[in-house]
Amino acid sequence: KASESFSALSSMRLHGDGTGPETLEGLVREMLQPMLKSWLDANLPEIVEQMVAREIARITRK
Repeated sequence: KASESFSALSSMRLHGDGTGPETLEGLVREMLQPMLKSWLDANLPEIVEQMVAREIARITRK
């Protein structure tokens, strides 16, 4: 039942002037993009560095 509700919400058309998103999904995506970019800018370098270090350690143990 919840999945049906989310499906109905995601396919809803928003009334607008044509300059923004027309669906709820588009609206949420538009709102999340700046937050996601900010989070990635702050955290991605450290995540990549840790993953590379783990992979190098794994390869050098062989």
